[in-house]
Amino acid sequence: VPISAPWGVFGYLENGKIQQRFRVYLQIVTEVINPPEPTDPTVETVFAPPVWYFVRGFDKKVDEEQIEERVTQLLKDLEQDNQPFKGTFFVIAFFNTRGLMG
Repeated sequence: VPISAPWGVFGYLENGKIQQRFRVYLQIVTEVINPPEPTDPTVETVFAPPVWYFVRGFDKKVDEEQIEERVTQLLKDLEQDNQPFKGTFFVIAFFNTRGLMG
């Protein structure tokens, strides 16, 4: 099944802290109308409606500590700007075009 950028990780927040659980995701291209059922029981196909994301991009590899710092700073910036944010999860998305990562 053809996939599309981005692929990435959903991380979860509790009381503003990154939790140790996560979900990896891949996007299937929109031309695939009926994808096959996964053979791995830990994998599920989810059809999700379009959603808006607050995004902060960075162009270099970062470690776990830097990810936590950047997520925390984004939360503070959104709060300061009075932006609606539920604060329960975040996404680290990887793009295969020129190393873009958001």
